[in-house]
Amino acid sequence: MLRSCMELESTTKKPLVLLVDDDKFVLHFLQLSLKHSDFEVVTASSVDEGQKVLESKGIENFFCVLTDYLMPGKKGVELLKWIQKKDRTLSTIIVTGEGEKEIVQGFLRDGATDFLEKPSSKTQIMTAVLKGIETTLKSRNLMAKEDASIELPIPILNEKYTGSQITDIDQIQKSWESTLGARLPKSIGDRFQDLIVCLREGVLNAMEYGCLKSPDKLCSLKISFYEKTHRIVVKIEDPGQGHNFQISTALDIDGTEERDLHLGLAIMNNLSDAFSLERNGATVFFEFHLLRASSLS
Repeated sequence: MLRSCMELESTTKKPLVLLVDDDKFVLHFLQLSLKHSDFEVVTASSVDEGQKVLESKGIENFFCVLTDYLMPGKKGVELLKWIQKKDRTLSTIIVTGEGEKEIVQGFLRDGATDFLEKPSSKTQIMTAVLKGIETTLKSRNLMAKEDASIELPIPILNEKYTGSQITDIDQIQKSWESTLGARLPKSIGDRFQDLIVCLREGVLNAMEYGCLKSPDKLCSLKISFYEKTHRIVVKIEDPGQGHNFQISTALDIDGTEERDLHLGLAIMNNLSDAFSLERNGATVFFEFHLLRASSLS
């Protein structure tokens, strides 16, 4: 664990460790315990002071907080809960007295990384803080990876239609061709017409099975582009209750039970790269995956 902390120092400034205790002699002992560490120690004599220190120096610069549980005014567990709201990756260690063991499980449930019992040796204190720093580092690295993997879509089209517009589908299609031709990456190439066919079938399906049965409601079309993964994602939703036939056979374009075949759904399923249904077909999702990196101009 010590090696991990030294590796951290080699790439960034020294990690901060906060010690909180109302007893100045205990604070002095804790500081001595961490005297030869590879991190910078900051102290506070109360929960309120500890919060101010974390805010003024930046909570993201701290890698461990070690706080006494029983102090005048606010208890250490209140600092723990405050830290959990501000930065759940920051390790917090609670120091408890001999008669406070029964509340340890509560600390852990509230998010404490570890606890120490009084009296603790310098070695125990150093080991707990090093473990806390390593836990913080791992949590923040994991969170950074998760944040990097989150991909926000670029909105391309978001429209709503009434059932009566089913007679205007040709005009609506021309509008798609013009708008999407200008907004989608050129790398879609020949598949652009496949996309238009899927949009037409999907919206006609929504109008016929949803809007015409609920004239006072609208169906919706939403198209998004995911630039990092080069995907066009389409969601078509109608206000109806979906279909009353077996969806799996309706999608089997090569199947023998033609009476169950829903040609529109089958076309979308076969032309797109990914296809799924929700609410028994009332919500349709499909994707087109582009072959090379693309960006919108």
